[in-house]
Amino acid sequence: MGKFHFGMLITALAIFCLSPSSLPSQNVLENAELEISRVIPQDATFNVQWLDAANESHAIVKTSAGSTLVFRVGREGGTVLLEKEGKIEAVLRQAAIKNGDTPLDARLVEQLSLQVLKLNGTRQEEMVCRRYMGNEKSLCSTRDECQKACYGVTSLCRPVAEGAGFDFIDAIVQYNENVQKFDLEVLDDGRLLSDFKARQDGKALEAYLAHVSRIFAHVSNLSSSSLKKSYYFCPTPAYDMTGITIKREELVKAIAKAQGLMSAKDAAAQSAQAATKILSAKGGKKEGQKSAASGNGSRRGLEVLKSWGQRAFFGFALEMEMTRRQAK
Repeated sequence: MGKFHFGMLITALAIFCLSPSSLPSQNVLENAELEISRVIPQDATFNVQWLDAANESHAIVKTSAGSTLVFRVGREGGTVLLEKEGKIEAVLRQAAIKNGDTPLDARLVEQLSLQVLKLNGTRQEEMVCRRYMGNEKSLCSTRDECQKACYGVTSLCRPVAEGAGFDFIDAIVQYNENVQKFDLEVLDDGRLLSDFKARQDGKALEAYLAHVSRIFAHVSNLSSSSLKKSYYFCPTPAYDMTGITIKREELVKAIAKAQGLMSAKDAAAQSAQAATKILSAKGGKKEGQKSAASGNGSRRGLEVLKSWGQRAFFGFALEMEMTRRQAK
């Protein structure tokens, strides 16, 4: 990539320049650039998103190493790397909304949970199959247990088992294993739903969706059991998957529009840890401490942007400078 010329930046800013309001001092912009550059390793690139407010701005810096750092820049001076998780989360949520995220409607998860219960009510054929193999009261879980239960149904299960051998008994074991797993998922649905409603975060939502995916897998396994496909032993399942499929798709679409908001809490925790590590290693400023003016500090070739309107494009300048640095 060729070298970046500062004249190109000035031209771009002239085209997109906003109406100036109260102007930050030259030192404010110099210090912001200097402080961010000090934190980012020389061999790393980074992107910046600026969030402007009445009395201060925030720079959300994403590095090529995969970390996210948030800086607060006061209008009258002071560039501080945030390390308090709550403050970082608030900034990240604000950025997500600015980028078009919409909050997730928790009722979509509740509606999906109702469909889990509705699906559970369409498992009658399982009980018929269990009665055929002698497992109506309790499920067997080993070959010996299942063979004993099967041989107890002398008019139906035993003749098939004696003709097919242990392959048939093993199919019963596998069938019962899926039934048991399905039962456990249904029992766990309420706990996972309550956990999501209490936490309202990405991890809890991910756990609930994984739970629903396991239910889909169990339904698939039971529907394709060799007890029906190979031995024609059990009746054809009649699981009603329509409602749960529709509601899962609705939830997945809504999640796609709320990714930034849903991940803000976890991202803030990681950012806080990274910031604390950096500040401890470099002896940097804690939140609440102001930066001194950079004075003669290295500006890495960036000129100061003169107007508050141009400040909105400061992130663009930083990104282009980092690209230039990498190309050297």
